[in-house]
Amino acid sequence: MKGNDLLNGLGYVDDCLIREAEEPRPKKSSTRFALSVAVGFAVIIAAFLIWSNFPNNLPISLGNKLPPIATSEDPHFSEDYKLYFNNAGSQVVRNINIEGHFWEELTSMQIRRLFPGTAGKYQTSGTVNYSYQSGSVSIFNVEARFDAGGKDIKITIAPGEVIKCYLIEGEPIPSEIEDVKIEAGIFITNRNSKGQRNYIYYADFKIDDVAYSVEYIGKKGDEGFFTSIIADIVLGGKADLSVLANPTVPLLRGDRLTEKEAYAEQDFGAYLPKVPGDYSFNDAVRFINQESNYLLLSWSKGYADIRIIASELKDQDRGRIVSPEDEELYNMALYPTPWADSMPRDTREVIENPIFNIEDLTLDILKMRCYIRGEQDDPDINSVNMRFSTLYGNILVEVSTEGVTPEYLFSELSGIPRV
Repeated sequence: MKGNDLLNGLGYVDDCLIREAEEPRPKKSSTRFALSVAVGFAVIIAAFLIWSNFPNNLPISLGNKLPPIATSEDPHFSEDYKLYFNNAGSQVVRNINIEGHFWEELTSMQIRRLFPGTAGKYQTSGTVNYSYQSGSVSIFNVEARFDAGGKDIKITIAPGEVIKCYLIEGEPIPSEIEDVKIEAGIFITNRNSKGQRNYIYYADFKIDDVAYSVEYIGKKGDEGFFTSIIADIVLGGKADLSVLANPTVPLLRGDRLTEKEAYAEQDFGAYLPKVPGDYSFNDAVRFINQESNYLLLSWSKGYADIRIIASELKDQDRGRIVSPEDEELYNMALYPTPWADSMPRDTREVIENPIFNIEDLTLDILKMRCYIRGEQDDPDINSVNMRFSTLYGNILVEVSTEGVTPEYLFSELSGIPRV
């Protein structure tokens, strides 16, 4: 559950809320809105998070209700545990930055010590996310899932606090199991295209100094099942976070560079094309973590932008490599806007950003990559746009430009040495 896996794993969030988390976007000049960028070992993990201290002053909803007592099929029927399920009025997605982020998959021993009440009963897997700052490592959180009879349970634990995911309609009414105070609730989604709703059950609580957030997407009437799961976790006792100490810190970088430093950078600097002199330099970042290794630069001129990313070719990028004969995969003239209607769904990712081996790149190909964005009578934004990537051996150079001619780009890209 790292990087994009965290997002893809959160099946409780509507698809429209899930976004690519690690798209690098440096800041713009003062004439434009700022682009966000990974700085100081920061990587964006998108998870559905909200401010934990959000004020809740609305009246208590009449829809709040006590669930039925757990049935005899549940493991804690004799203890007669109950949770009060508040109505959650909204679910919010936030992005957070983890300074010096890196992660490790949990071992079976760590799982047993972190989840003593459930690890022996349910198949469990997870990831611990660390933060590395000023030579010191700290635990940010643990994201885990377990299978309870085919039902998927997501649990997040963290030292101190776990940021909440839902807004309660009114002042939350707490519950309690074995002296552990619990805020439980239900979030009901809108109906999907088949008229179905999802019932998302959640519980936030702390055992001593360790915070927990548990979620389960189910159906109406699953209160008893979810109560049983929470009882399992609480009765198992506090997670032993000491088993996560002394991780191996991988190579990490998040350095902001000057334009001169970027072009002199030893790994990727030699592969950067020069940009027209009337564009102002915005930013450059050299970033490395367990998944990414790239050099990013950006420039702007009024409303026009240039962005260049140099990186090592990844296996998942190889499917975007095209040949000159594959015109249907790169000729933008074949796809009028809106592209959602004109581009085939199965090849859209390639058409939007094809990769050309530098030996195959021609001026005619670049001319076919050009498209116009904006109103025809608006000279400030009605300019030639291009997006594509070139491959120099194992080095990938992605180019996104506004207002740059294909002749200029072809000359610059062709002049880069084949190192």
